Amino acid sequence: MHYIRFLKSPKVVGEGDEKALVAKITIATDLGESFLAADVAVHVCVVGRDGEGILGPEKEYVWKGREGMRSLEVRLPMRRVSKVDVVRMVVCATGDAYTDTFESVLGIDYSSRKVENCGGVVTARSLEIDVRSGQTIGTGMVERVFRNERAAIHIWEETGESIARHAWYD
Repeated sequence: MHYIRFLKSPKVVGEGDEKALVAKITIATDLGESFLAADVAVHVCVVGRDGEGILGPEKEYVWKGREGMRSLEVRLPMRRVSKVDVVRMVVCATGDAYTDTFESVLGIDYSSRKVENCGGVVTARSLEIDVRSGQTIGTGMVERVFRNERAAIHIWEETGESIARHAWYD
Protein backbone atom coordinates (compact mmCIF):
# COMPACT_ATOMS: atom_id res chain seq x y z
CA MET A 1 0.00 0.00 0.00
CA HIS A 2 1.21 3.52 -0.83
CA TYR A 3 0.17 6.92 0.49
CA ILE A 4 0.03 10.32 -1.14
CA ARG A 5 1.91 12.71 1.16
CA PHE A 6 2.29 16.46 1.07
CA LEU A 7 6.01 17.31 1.08
CA LYS A 8 5.04 20.98 1.00
CA SER A 9 1.62 21.82 2.38
CA PRO A 10 -0.82 23.38 -0.08
CA LYS A 11 -0.75 27.16 -0.13
CA VAL A 12 -2.12 29.94 -2.29
CA VAL A 13 0.51 31.77 -4.32
CA GLY A 14 0.24 34.73 -6.72
CA GLU A 15 -2.25 37.57 -7.00
CA GLY A 16 -5.52 38.25 -8.85
CA ASP A 17 -6.09 36.01 -11.88
CA GLU A 18 -2.64 34.48 -11.39
CA LYS A 19 -3.57 33.05 -7.95
CA ALA A 20 -3.02 29.28 -7.70
CA LEU A 21 -3.11 26.59 -5.04
CA VAL A 22 0.27 24.81 -5.08
CA ALA A 23 1.62 21.75 -3.24
CA LYS A 24 4.46 19.27 -3.59
CA ILE A 25 3.54 15.60 -3.16
CA THR A 26 5.14 12.19 -3.08
CA ILE A 27 3.71 8.69 -3.26
CA ALA A 28 5.48 6.40 -0.82
CA THR A 29 4.92 3.47 1.51
CA ASP A 30 3.76 3.99 5.10
CA LEU A 31 7.17 4.87 6.50
CA GLY A 32 8.38 6.53 3.31
CA GLU A 33 11.13 3.99 2.73
CA SER A 34 10.16 3.36 -0.90
CA PHE A 35 8.38 5.34 -3.59
CA LEU A 36 5.67 4.07 -5.94
CA ALA A 37 7.57 2.56 -8.88
CA ALA A 38 4.56 2.47 -11.22
CA ASP A 39 3.15 5.18 -13.46
CA VAL A 40 -0.24 6.39 -12.23
CA ALA A 41 -2.60 9.25 -13.03
CA VAL A 42 -3.00 11.72 -10.17
CA HIS A 43 -6.18 13.77 -9.83
CA VAL A 44 -6.14 17.13 -7.99
CA CYS A 45 -9.17 19.18 -6.99
CA VAL A 46 -10.32 21.86 -4.57
CA VAL A 47 -13.17 21.06 -2.20
CA GLY A 48 -15.08 22.88 0.52
CA ARG A 49 -14.70 22.56 4.28
CA ASP A 50 -16.63 19.27 4.21
CA GLY A 51 -13.86 17.71 2.12
CA GLU A 52 -16.36 16.52 -0.49
CA GLY A 53 -18.02 19.16 -2.72
CA ILE A 54 -15.76 20.13 -5.66
CA LEU A 55 -15.54 23.92 -5.98
CA GLY A 56 -13.82 24.45 -9.29
CA PRO A 57 -11.68 23.07 -12.08
CA GLU A 58 -9.80 19.83 -11.58
CA LYS A 59 -6.45 18.80 -13.00
CA GLU A 60 -4.71 15.55 -13.90
CA TYR A 61 -1.00 14.84 -13.54
CA VAL A 62 1.09 11.73 -14.14
CA TRP A 63 3.28 10.20 -11.43
CA LYS A 64 6.17 8.70 -13.44
CA GLY A 65 7.31 6.06 -10.98
CA ARG A 66 8.92 3.94 -13.71
CA GLU A 67 11.29 6.85 -14.33
CA GLY A 68 12.22 7.04 -10.63
CA MET A 69 10.02 10.02 -9.75
CA ARG A 70 10.32 11.06 -6.07
CA SER A 71 8.13 14.17 -5.96
CA LEU A 72 5.60 16.06 -8.06
CA GLU A 73 4.46 19.68 -7.84
CA VAL A 74 0.70 20.07 -8.34
CA ARG A 75 -0.96 23.40 -9.11
CA LEU A 76 -4.60 24.47 -9.49
CA PRO A 77 -5.54 27.92 -10.82
CA MET A 78 -7.90 29.64 -8.38
CA ARG A 79 -9.51 32.09 -10.84
CA ARG A 80 -12.51 29.79 -11.50
CA VAL A 81 -12.88 28.37 -7.99
CA SER A 82 -16.14 29.21 -6.22
CA LYS A 83 -15.87 32.37 -4.12
CA VAL A 84 -15.33 30.93 -0.66
CA ASP A 85 -12.99 31.87 2.17
CA VAL A 86 -11.73 28.37 2.97
CA VAL A 87 -10.83 25.44 0.70
CA ARG A 88 -9.10 22.06 0.95
CA MET A 89 -6.92 20.32 -1.65
CA VAL A 90 -7.60 16.66 -2.45
CA VAL A 91 -4.99 14.59 -4.28
CA CYS A 92 -5.79 11.02 -5.34
CA ALA A 93 -4.62 8.35 -7.76
CA THR A 94 -7.21 7.49 -10.40
CA GLY A 95 -8.43 4.15 -11.69
CA ASP A 96 -10.35 1.25 -10.17
CA ALA A 97 -7.29 -0.07 -8.31
CA TYR A 98 -6.91 3.24 -6.47
CA THR A 99 -10.33 3.93 -5.00
CA ASP A 100 -10.37 4.55 -1.24
CA THR A 101 -12.60 1.65 -0.33
CA PHE A 102 -11.54 -0.73 2.43
CA GLU A 103 -11.32 -3.50 -0.16
CA SER A 104 -9.15 -1.72 -2.73
CA VAL A 105 -6.75 -0.22 -0.21
CA LEU A 106 -6.22 -3.61 1.41
CA GLY A 107 -6.06 -5.38 -1.96
CA ILE A 108 -9.09 -7.59 -1.32
CA ASP A 109 -11.31 -8.84 -4.13
CA TYR A 110 -14.45 -10.08 -2.35
CA SER A 111 -16.04 -11.31 -5.58
CA SER A 112 -13.37 -14.02 -5.93
CA ARG A 113 -12.65 -14.37 -2.17
CA LYS A 114 -8.93 -13.81 -2.83
CA VAL A 115 -6.53 -11.41 -1.16
CA GLU A 116 -4.09 -9.90 -3.64
CA ASN A 117 -0.94 -7.93 -2.86
CA CYS A 118 -2.10 -4.96 -4.88
CA GLY A 119 -3.17 -2.47 -2.22
CA GLY A 120 -4.12 0.93 -3.53
CA VAL A 121 -2.78 4.45 -3.19
CA VAL A 122 -4.42 6.31 -0.32
CA THR A 123 -5.84 9.78 -1.02
CA ALA A 124 -4.66 12.87 0.85
CA ARG A 125 -7.03 15.67 1.91
CA SER A 126 -5.28 18.80 3.17
CA LEU A 127 -6.24 20.87 6.15
CA GLU A 128 -8.33 23.97 5.49
CA ILE A 129 -6.59 26.75 3.55
CA ASP A 130 -7.52 30.40 4.02
CA VAL A 131 -7.90 31.68 0.45
CA ARG A 132 -7.29 35.32 1.45
CA SER A 133 -4.03 34.81 3.36
CA GLY A 134 -2.99 31.71 1.40
CA GLN A 135 -1.99 29.87 4.59
CA THR A 136 -3.07 26.51 5.99
CA ILE A 137 -5.37 26.74 9.01
CA GLY A 138 -3.59 24.51 11.50
CA THR A 139 -0.41 22.61 10.84
CA GLY A 140 0.95 19.23 10.01
CA MET A 141 -2.17 17.13 9.42
CA VAL A 142 -3.71 15.25 6.52
CA GLU A 143 -7.07 13.47 6.40
CA ARG A 144 -7.51 9.95 5.05
CA VAL A 145 -11.04 8.64 4.35
CA PHE A 146 -11.80 4.95 3.80
CA ARG A 147 -15.30 3.88 2.72
CA ASN A 148 -17.45 0.89 2.03
CA GLU A 149 -21.17 0.69 1.33
CA ARG A 150 -22.04 0.98 5.04
CA ALA A 151 -19.50 3.31 6.63
CA ALA A 152 -16.66 5.78 6.28
CA ILE A 153 -13.66 6.07 8.55
CA HIS A 154 -11.90 9.45 8.78
CA ILE A 155 -8.32 9.28 10.01
CA TRP A 156 -6.27 12.40 10.76
CA GLU A 157 -2.58 11.71 10.40
CA GLU A 158 0.30 13.94 11.44
CA THR A 159 2.76 14.67 8.67
CA GLY A 160 6.50 14.90 8.96
CA GLU A 161 9.46 12.59 9.20
CA SER A 162 9.07 11.24 12.74
CA ILE A 163 8.19 7.53 12.89
CA ALA A 164 5.95 8.31 15.88
CA ARG A 165 3.59 10.28 13.62
CA HIS A 166 2.52 7.36 11.42
CA ALA A 167 -0.72 5.45 11.83
CA TRP A 168 0.00 1.89 12.94
CA TYR A 169 -2.20 -1.10 12.22
CA ASP A 170 -2.01 -4.88 12.68
